[in-house]
Amino acid sequence: MLKTIICAAVLMLCASVSAQNATEQRSDRKIIEISKIVKLSPEQEAAIRNAYDAYNLTVDSALYVEQNPVKASRMKYAANKTFYKAMMGVLNTEQRNRYIQVTSVPDVEAKTEYNISLLREGGEYTESELSSMKKDIFKYLMREKVVYMRDKYDVAKQKDNIRRLKETQPKAMKESNIIEKMKVQGRLKNGKMKW
Repeated sequence: MLKTIICAAVLMLCASVSAQNATEQRSDRKIIEISKIVKLSPEQEAAIRNAYDAYNLTVDSALYVEQNPVKASRMKYAANKTFYKAMMGVLNTEQRNRYIQVTSVPDVEAKTEYNISLLREGGEYTESELSSMKKDIFKYLMREKVVYMRDKYDVAKQKDNIRRLKETQPKAMKESNIIEKMKVQGRLKNGKMKW
């Protein structure tokens, strides 16, 4: 009987150590991911690690404990919001902007390519002109993405800042948006206006 109790205690201790290692591995990966983009001080690293560990506990509860999918979804949303605000609060403005810009490059590139493809369809611009427009559109979309991500969980502030930023849209972006609307309405075919 004593052997069984000792064996059970050893197994519980091993499971506890294994769970602790898994948690450390997850937060280690998150710190490595962020550190590839911005240099973190030891204090920043500790704060982000603590916030990420809390995030993982909540998400794990939502996945493995909560049976109601709506409640689980709300738990996950709240955990994302809490972690994101904690991480962004720990980073200084320069780090925050760099992190958002670097992680947003693939999305902004895809949106830029889409806008350029709309302009290219009409055949009114040379590749040189499109290349210049591409740079302007990319810069604008990146500024928009930074505002969107910076104010991700403050919808009123985000909407206000995006509205003001749209006033600075480059001409090529405005034209691309008009072309897109016309295509959706069925007023354009192969880049040409249908009358």
